[in-house]
Amino acid sequence: MNTLRRAFGMTLTCSSNSLTLSRNQVNVPIFTMLNVLHSLGVKICQISFFGMKWEISDVKPVIDCFI
Repeated sequence: MNTLRRAFGMTLTCSSNSLTLSRNQVNVPIFTMLNVLHSLGVKICQISFFGMKWEISDVKPVIDCFI
């Protein structure tokens, strides 16, 4: 959370839920989140998408480039 604030200037309010990053409704670009997680040494991350408007066959190549 602090890395997103400092490095990317995002305004985020921590969530009390361990499975939720922020109480704000802020879009965090996948590439930004990837950079933060990589800088923290994270090896495995599970991402959930809500309200996704793309067909899975269209979005899969986009997501695959981050794996």
